[in-house]
Amino acid sequence: MTLTGKLIERTENLPRDRKSLNVWFRHLYQTNIDVASFIDTYVYDSLNLFSAFEILNADKEMQKSVSDIFSKIKLFELLKGITLEYWLIGDVFILGVLDLQRVNWEYFVVLNPDQVEVRRYNLLNKFYYELIPDDFIKKLVLEKTPEYQYLELKQNAPEIIQAVTNGRNIPIDNAHITHLKHMPVPYGFYGQPLLKSFLTKLISEDKSVHRDLQNFLGDLCSKRIYAFKNLIEDFVNEKIINPMAETNEWKKVPVFHIPAKSSD
Repeated sequence: MTLTGKLIERTENLPRDRKSLNVWFRHLYQTNIDVASFIDTYVYDSLNLFSAFEILNADKEMQKSVSDIFSKIKLFELLKGITLEYWLIGDVFILGVLDLQRVNWEYFVVLNPDQVEVRRYNLLNKFYYELIPDDFIKKLVLEKTPEYQYLELKQNAPEIIQAVTNGRNIPIDNAHITHLKHMPVPYGFYGQPLLKSFLTKLISEDKSVHRDLQNFLGDLCSKRIYAFKNLIEDFVNEKIINPMAETNEWKKVPVFHIPAKSSD
């Protein structure tokens, strides 16, 4: 039995907290060929769909504007990061930064899920997000060094300085963050890692177990990727394009479309 197999013979032996699980899954993806192949199947099939996206229901002006913003934010590179994080960890937190002068998106970045806290107010049925400040931000705020970076932060984001100074997490405006969750339970705050369900079989050395698992995953993969395709379409249409539509008095209609995968 491999070292990985000895350490994790049953999924019940996995760490319980989310951050430790993330460490395990990233380590397994980097060191275990079966785990890497399993995740890569989902990643590559998803990316093949995204590379064929279309811009629909748009006049020439809107089509050009949408194409320009996709190019500016490097949409396909963004989707690569989103896709790997979604299938590997089960949670993707995407932060958008606005260009206030042009009133459109400057860029998007995938946040480290280990540094994002999710809170839910059940009575309002709303989620709220906070960023856990890392050591660099703490040092910048508390020691005010380098000075030029501190002054820039003070001018552009004084709420960060206030939160860190008071020993609190940094609140994130819901209009700027999107949380994509894999197979969440109705009352859960976070998504469910894909690997957790299949880890025991993936690390098994029994070849018959692997054959049975591959046959099962072949059918399951297309269904889950189709659901992920819908999540990505909603994210691009509602979070990226709609703010532009409001600014330019466009109709709020689906514009970004990913064709379904051919059955051939």
